[in-house]
Amino acid sequence: MFSSDFLHDLDALTQLDPVGTYAERGAVAVARLVRAGALELVIDGQSAAAAKAMGTDGADGHEAITQEGVMALPLRLGPQSRGVLRLHPPRDAQKFSPEDARLARWAARLYARQFGYVTRFAASPARGGSDGVHAALARTSLSPREREVVALLVAGRPTREIAARTGLTVATIHTYLKRIYPKLGVHSRVELVARLAGTAQPVARRGARPSARRGSEASRTGDGS
Repeated sequence: MFSSDFLHDLDALTQLDPVGTYAERGAVAVARLVRAGALELVIDGQSAAAAKAMGTDGADGHEAITQEGVMALPLRLGPQSRGVLRLHPPRDAQKFSPEDARLARWAARLYARQFGYVTRFAASPARGGSDGVHAALARTSLSPREREVVALLVAGRPTREIAARTGLTVATIHTYLKRIYPKLGVHSRVELVARLAGTAQPVARRGARPSARRGSEASRTGDGS
């Protein structure tokens, strides 16, 4: 049985909004999943989170750093390596357990994939609700209100901000997304953003049949925020 803290950290790993802070937030989520004592994140040769201590006791991160038992987790996007996430063992242990080591490797792979979405999305001209996004949405079967919701989502707005901007409730936004996904042939928020940002297949056009693939990806990728 998973604890509520574990589920919370797993959910945090899949929350891309706001995309500008995901690199460090995602790394922290991976570290928390395995109770790491500290983390070091290096992306493209630059330190993004150096000697960052975990926990709430206010200890100096540098004092928590030791080299013994450190896990170095490569962050790969296909064949390309973007960096490394180093996790230091919990403060009450000299090394990670085999179970935590396996969990850390799995979480690092998920983090790298999510980080890939974020970086490609941020570099795409589609970001920010540009003409390209609106043109792509105009070719779909979405209603004007649904297109408005999707454009804000692609612009990196969290659910609560989308609700405030559109005058809808958060619950209504979630209902809209459940209707939007099958219309665009996607199964999650991450997949929707990736397609509209030009990192995956084109979105489903008006009159096109959505993908027949079924799965629970939406529940795994944290569609709420």
